[in-house]
This record gives sequence, structure tokens and C-alpha cells, in this order.
Amino acid sequence: MKRTKQTALTAAVFAAAIGISSAGSTDFAAAAAIAFSPESQQIAATVYGPPPISAFGDGNGDKNIDARDLTLLKRRLLTQERRTGEPRILHEHYSPNYTAAFNPKAMDFDQNGILNPGDVRELRNRLTGQQEPTAFFVRFLPVPYFSDEVPESDEEKDALLNRASELANESCYNVFITYRGSANPEIPSGQFGMALHSLQAIGFNLDFSAAPDPDNPNRTVGHATLLLQHRAEDDFGQLGILDEIPMPQTQQEGDIRLDLEYVTREILEDGTVKYYDKLEVEYNMLTGEVRIGTPIAQDAEISMPDFGVGWPF
Repeated sequence: MKRTKQTALTAAVFAAAIGISSAGSTDFAAAAAIAFSPESQQIAATVYGPPPISAFGDGNGDKNIDARDLTLLKRRLLTQERRTGEPRILHEHYSPNYTAAFNPKAMDFDQNGILNPGDVRELRNRLTGQQEPTAFFVRFLPVPYFSDEVPESDEEKDALLNRASELANESCYNVFITYRGSANPEIPSGQFGMALHSLQAIGFNLDFSAAPDPDNPNRTVGHATLLLQHRAEDDFGQLGILDEIPMPQTQQEGDIRLDLEYVTREILEDGTVKYYDKLEVEYNMLTGEVRIGTPIAQDAEISMPDFGVGWPF
């Protein structure tokens, strides 16, 4: 077969795919130089189609990140409730494949495999120069005792720590998260088989809601329900994603449910805007009690409370 730039490119592509050279090492270096030249890349685009877009934000592949990409992403997520006709915003799990019209992978700014309102806000921030948070982080911390109730004696602390550590071997949960409000009415997401270990935090990213607080027009709030559904010990091996599975309407013994109302934005007396994007929740593994902290500002750090033990535990 006559060796042309196109056949050299084809050989290089297939050789790279299987990890070997189609010619000798010297010939392969020359072929690679031809294969990745601008002219050969144009041939490849003609023969094999355009390459996947890698620039985050360029959803339509026109090499520009602009309002058209933002509109495409909004349209992709916006749908209508079948029963009421009201608009809602979806969380969309997507395949890594792309199309010429819309490349979801290029719009997934946090690279979590899901298109959601956080990606919309991130693209808007980049287009406008804003610094608004794109998600609200909840640090869920299983504890043997609350951080403001540390036992005075080492013996009591050790006893509670050991009891909490033993519970980790029999505590596994399915996690469900739903949202209430105009932006995300009752859209479930979550995962299978999350274990809780004493003093080892678990993070959850909630939607950064911009719904007005009916009790205070100077702030916006988010509303989410976080359910950790207790699983039987013989069901620990099942792993996967809870996608479009409704949250259970009834809770059983051992389930952990948090109904969260979290402030995301507040207009201060001097007219400046303050954002909040995180909070901490302590869950007492021995009593089942929950303590929800106050929202923490965007420019502040979330710190680990002092439980009076060596660290890391």
C-alpha cells in the first residue's frame, strides 16, 4: 500500500491505541511528527470527525465560550413537570460521548459526571467575572460525643470512642438528597453503601439555592432533605448510584434524616452582599442526636473541632 500522510496518520492512531509502533522506532518517530502536524490533524478531522472538545464551557464546539454555551446548558437542564407544566431544573447523568451540537463533558465544570445548576452558575461566573458560590458544602461528622461535651476523663473518652468504632462495622447507609423550592423541586440524587466512621467526616455538595427567604427579603435560603437510609449488614456488598429513585416516604429505625434550611446569601446593613457556602453537622453515633451548625461565609474556612483526642484519629 502506498504510504501517504493519511495512511501514516491512520497507522499512528492505531499504533497509539494498541501501544505499539507500526514501523520501527525511527520510522515511528517520523510518522508521529507527520501525524500531529496541523495538516494531518485537518485530514484526521475530515476522516474521523472533529476531536472531542476539552475546553470547559465550549459546549457547542465553536471555540468560543459565550452566552450561546450558557443558553445551551440551561436548555439542556430545563424541563417541565408533566403534571403541572411548571419549569424545573434537572440533574443529568450523562455519557462521556459528545455530539457536534452539544458536548456535555465540556460543561461539567466540577467533573462529577453530572450536569446540574452548579455548572450553570460556574459558567455564568466565568462569563461575568462574578464569584458567586456554585455549591453549598455540608460536612457531616459522625462523633462519639459532641464537640462541646468532651468528657473530662480519658477513661470515659476512650470508652465512648471504642463504642463508636464498633458501630462503624454495622452501620452502612443509602444516601438520598432532595431539594425543595423553585429551582429544584424534589429531584433525588445519592449513592449506595456509605459507611460512617467515628470522627471521619463525609462531605455532601448541595445546590446553591437562590430562592428568596419569605421571612427575610434580604437573604436567600436553600431547603434540602438529606436521608441516610440504614442498610442491613448482609446487604453491604451492593454498590451503585441512586438515580431517579424516589426518596422513601417513611423512615425506619436506624435511619438518619436531616431537614436543612441553609442561608446562602445575605444583604448586610451597609448594602454589601455576603455569601455562605458551607456548614457542619455533628451526628452522635451513640445517641442518634444531630446538631446543625450555622452557615459559614464563603471567605471563611471550616475547621475541625477539638474532641480532645490525638489527630488524626
